[in-house]
Formats: sequence, C-alpha cells, structure tokens
Amino acid sequence: MSRSPFVFLGILLFLAACTPASTSTPTPFSSPTEIPPTATPRVRMLPTWTPAPTTTPKPTTTPRPTSTPVIIIGPDSFLYTDRIAHQFAGLLLDRPTFSTLAKPANLVSMQFDASIWSLNTAYSGSFMAYSLTHTANYGCKLEPSMGTSTEGYQVEEYSRALGSTTYEITRLSQAGVLMLVNYCTGEGEDASCYQMTPGSDHEACTTDTESVLATYQLNPNPFMEPIASSPNQWICRDQAGTEGLCLVSYSIPLNALAYTSSGEGWIAGDDGILFHLTNQVWSEVDSPSNYPLYDLSFTSPTDGWAVGAGAQVLRWDGNTWTEVLPFHGPGEGPGGSTQMLYGVDAVSAKEAWMVGNMKGIDGNTQPYALQWDGTDLVEQNAFPECNCSLNAVLSLGKDNILAVGGSDLGAVALHWDGSAWTTTPIQGADALYALSQYTDGTVWAAGIEVARDRSDTRGTLFKWDGFTWQRFSLPPLTGGVYALSVPPSGQAILGGDFTALGSNLTWEPITTSIAGYGWIVDIEIDPQGVVWALTHSGNLFQLEVSN
Repeated sequence: MSRSPFVFLGILLFLAACTPASTSTPTPFSSPTEIPPTATPRVRMLPTWTPAPTTTPKPTTTPRPTSTPVIIIGPDSFLYTDRIAHQFAGLLLDRPTFSTLAKPANLVSMQFDASIWSLNTAYSGSFMAYSLTHTANYGCKLEPSMGTSTEGYQVEEYSRALGSTTYEITRLSQAGVLMLVNYCTGEGEDASCYQMTPGSDHEACTTDTESVLATYQLNPNPFMEPIASSPNQWICRDQAGTEGLCLVSYSIPLNALAYTSSGEGWIAGDDGILFHLTNQVWSEVDSPSNYPLYDLSFTSPTDGWAVGAGAQVLRWDGNTWTEVLPFHGPGEGPGGSTQMLYGVDAVSAKEAWMVGNMKGIDGNTQPYALQWDGTDLVEQNAFPECNCSLNAVLSLGKDNILAVGGSDLGAVALHWDGSAWTTTPIQGADALYALSQYTDGTVWAAGIEVARDRSDTRGTLFKWDGFTWQRFSLPPLTGGVYALSVPPSGQAILGGDFTALGSNLTWEPITTSIAGYGWIVDIEIDPQGVVWALTHSGNLFQLEVSN
C-alpha cells in the first residue's frame, strides 16, 4: 500500500494547529484538511497540470499475495525466510562522512551481521546518516564522525589495514580505560571517519566493529545527477503498448491505483474522480463523490471500496459506485471532530478494514478505523492512547490486522488480534505510508524520516518478522517513500519523492523520460505481473527492467 494524504508537521512538534505543509515533499504526520475542497469541473485540458505544492502523497493497497502463507503475529511465529530481507539485512549504504554534497560522486557501503547489529540514525555534517548499535554488548556502537577532540585523553595513533582499506586509527583512553576509537580513511569528498564507543566488552566490540569496517567499499553513486543511464525505467506507455501515452488525468491530481483479479484497473483522485480500465482504455466513470479519494481495494471485479476525505466511503458492485458513508466536513464528526480515511484493505465481500484519523476540537489526533462486517461499518474505538494517525492497513489473516502511520513521537504500528489493538513505536521513521506483503507472508513498510532540526529528510524501509520491526538502509536521497511493492522476483520497488529498485545488495535508480511528474503515490502489480506506478500529477508508468 502506498499513500499520499495531507500531512502536517504540527502534530510532530506538539502543536495544536493544523496548517498544511507548504512544500511538495510530505512531512511526517497526517492530519485532516481544514477546508473541504470544492468540486473541480471535469474540463478536458491540455496535459500541462503539475502537482500543487499544498498536497502531499498518499497510500493505497498493494494486493496481498494469493496462494501463499500469511504471517501470524504472535509468540509462536517467526519468519525470516524472505529473499529481500536476506539481501539487505546487513547493508549500510551512506554518504562519505565528510561529503558536503547531497548526491556525492561516491557512496560508502559496509556489510554487517544483522543478528548482532541494529541500524540507527546519526547526524554527520549537514545530513542524516546511519549508525550501528550492538544488540548484545551494551554501549557498543559505531557512528559516523567528523573528528573528536583529543584533549584530556591518552592518545595512541597508528595505521592499519582492515580488509582492503587502510585506516588511520586513533585510540583515546582515560586512566588506562579505552573510551573511544576513531577510524578514518579517504581524502576530500571521499573521506570518512567512524567512531567506536567500546561498550561493556571492549575487546568484543573492537572485534565486531573491525569486522564491519573491513567490508568498507567506495562505489560510484548511481543516483548522482545527471543519471547517465539505468537498466530500470518507468516507461510512458498506455495499456495497449502505445509509447508516449500515459497521462490518465489531465487536470485532477490522482491518489490511488488498484487492479482486480480479472485485470480491470481502477484509479481514484481528488474531487472524487474515478477512472476504470476496460479493454485497455482508461475512462472516467460516474462518482457519487466530489471530495478527495485516497485509497482503493477490490476483492473481485464486482466488489470494491474507495475511501477518502471526511471519512467518506464508497462501494462498487460491478455496475455502480454508491455512497456507504457520506462525507463529513470539518467539525461535523462526533464531538465536533474532523475525520479522514487514508487506507482500505478489502479481504472479502464480508470483511474490509479502513483507517485514518479523527482530529478533536482540542487539537489532538486519534486513530480512526472502520470494519465492514458484511452488513455494517463498525467503528473501532479500543485504541491505545496516542496522538497519532493511521495511513495504511493490511489484513494478515483472521483477527490479524496491521496498520501503520505517524505520531508526535514518530512512526507507529497498531495491531489488532481480534480483541484489542496494541501499539508498537518504530524508531528511525517519523511516519509510515506504505505496506506491502511478500509472497512468503512477510510484511514491509516504508515512509519518511525528518532530521531533528528539519534540515534533511530521507526515506525509510522496515520489515516485520512477527516480533520486531527491522530497519534497512536506503540510498541517501532527499524525501520520503510513499509507495512500495515487493514482487515475487524478490526485488524491492520504491516510489515517492525518489524512485529506486533494490536487488542483490544494490540500489539502482529508475529513470523516466517524463520530467516534472511530481511524486509517485502508488505502485501496483497487475494479474500479468506487470508493475505500474501512478503519479500524483496523473501519469501511469510501466516498469521495464533490463537484466
């Protein structure tokens, strides 16, 4: 699932105001729009529309795999067999620590044992960076460094080769006790220094740290602009294969993409607009809504759901879209609240889940969720207390629902076990927008992390193994990830403010001939296995990967 709701920084900073973000890059927390949008006439214009800077990305549903096991969240479950996790579990990819460029000529990569190191956030120069924390040796960590003062320390300096890299090593001690060790290599923009804090077991920490540093490599940055070439491309091509025709909406921003089991396609967007793909042609269909629709989900060609602003809910019966729950304007919800729905996952004709937020008159935001039980929409009201919003939802089996979003304390995941919702904070992200399930049942989530001083942003990627959220490093690119797909090929496909394809411990750019398309809001796979990406500006791209 991928998502692009209106996102606000106010909740993140504990402010009660809900002023919309002023840039095209989404910020890490979802809140409702204060003024309901007015209907835009369905005027056919030349394809010159570009995304407005006041709207931001949104999640939609990636169909769950069929004929595959589902992950069971509980004490008896543990899944760590997926190919993607094996590929990226021990990869640290980052800028050289002394680089002053957002996209430097070279990137540093190091490999680590994910069973003994966890990936965390550090700050190096002007940019966010990655650090490693030892999971068994308390206090042992490896962080990027810009240099450390030696005043007050006993200093030992020497050179040593670790793997194929020679480091200038500085050991700092006090009263004979090792306090810090700095490892530096390279020159100029390629120079990097890493600081080891030895933790409770100095020798073990040194051994494990130097095992990581021995894998150090400096490789050309495939994302350095201008990108000369890439084996991966988003092709502007319509369903019939005609090159250069991929603009579905000429004037109205789009938010969600879905395919049915028969290959029919659906797209939803602002002003309640809905497009239907039949016979390889996208056509607008009648919609009972005039307000933004943020997500779509189908169980069959004759059963589907759309959700959006004002907690509006629409249902498709194979012939007509009907309004199941009407739009509620700002302050028209219970107790004067404002409600939004950003994600939906339809399981069967008798079960569907919808999530979003409800902002009260006191300025606090709470999770908002509905369950379709086959007869009625039942509101969920047993959430743990949190000032948070939900952006995406995925059913993992009976009484096994996972929803993710953002809170004033960072990204959050909520799980329903059939009787209660439980909350899991997720370190290393401020909000999660997308959920996708791999063929073996493992679950992946993506979103955005914002620097403490808000000077930098970057995408985030996590995997749920049934017990914990494991973090994976991404290329150092500015912006967030709002769309995610993990196809059976074992690759990871990311879309948002940037787009990338991950495979075999490498991340590669995905290029396109269309400039200025804004951001990708959804990535979906049709029944033939073709990967499609929808942009907020109205384009629908087809992925082409050269082996």
